[in-house]
Amino acid sequence: MEENRELSDSASLLIELDSGNGSGFFVKKNLIATNIHVIAQTTSVSAKLVETQTEFVVEGIAAFDTKNDLVILKITGEGASVFLGDSDLLQSGDIVQAVGYPSEGYKVTEGPIHSIRDSDKWIRMGFKTLVGNSGGPVLNRNGQIIGVVVADHDWCSFAIPINTVKKLLVQTSRVEPLAQWQEREKIRAYVYLVQGQTKHCAAQRKRSTTLYEEAIVNFDKAIQLNPDYALCYYNRGTVKSQLGRLNADESDLTEVQQYYRDAIDDYTEAIKLCPDYASA
Repeated sequence: MEENRELSDSASLLIELDSGNGSGFFVKKNLIATNIHVIAQTTSVSAKLVETQTEFVVEGIAAFDTKNDLVILKITGEGASVFLGDSDLLQSGDIVQAVGYPSEGYKVTEGPIHSIRDSDKWIRMGFKTLVGNSGGPVLNRNGQIIGVVVADHDWCSFAIPINTVKKLLVQTSRVEPLAQWQEREKIRAYVYLVQGQTKHCAAQRKRSTTLYEEAIVNFDKAIQLNPDYALCYYNRGTVKSQLGRLNADESDLTEVQQYYRDAIDDYTEAIKLCPDYASA
């Protein structure tokens, strides 16, 4: 699939934030797709076409989908033409490429589609992407964009199907300022989700009970703002399970068992919201 390199270079973008970075891509010459979680807590955002070092000013939010962690950004000027495929045609075993800018460096990761999730048609890819790939395009063998990188788990990554993006493009009319959009409750839920995930990672490295508990507080706040967000329940359940395991040798057995019961409750809620959530 090396022949797709030129296309992916011209379509994929480095999303630059006031702290960190993510990925994105053109869906129209003046519209860019990325993940909500990439920009939910930034105070400034711009986009760069790294191939030519062309920078684009983001005017605001043209459309968004909180269920699918998807946002469309309106830019000043025009960028590249794109080739959007049909994600309904994808099958298990198809080879795809995930393109993005982890650590601001261009990277293409290739592998097979493992399966398509029935509930939301999210694409489960049989390979892991890296932090910074979020929001980047997924291409098929013909160089068409068929998905948006959104998350990863132990052995796989997920992509939002491009047909979900196409439906969202119909709603792009009035542009909302970034700061105003970030005040929405379900957008603030993404802020707490990211903060909880960051503390969870730190807790795993440091084996810190305090950081695990702080992560739970963040996930609690995210769920309060968006009770229908399955990923928050899954993350909170994982933290409680790991906290129980960490304290198994030091805490009262009743307390440890309660952590596990609470984790099961969270995983159960995640499955209720997304019945084929395999990881949960």
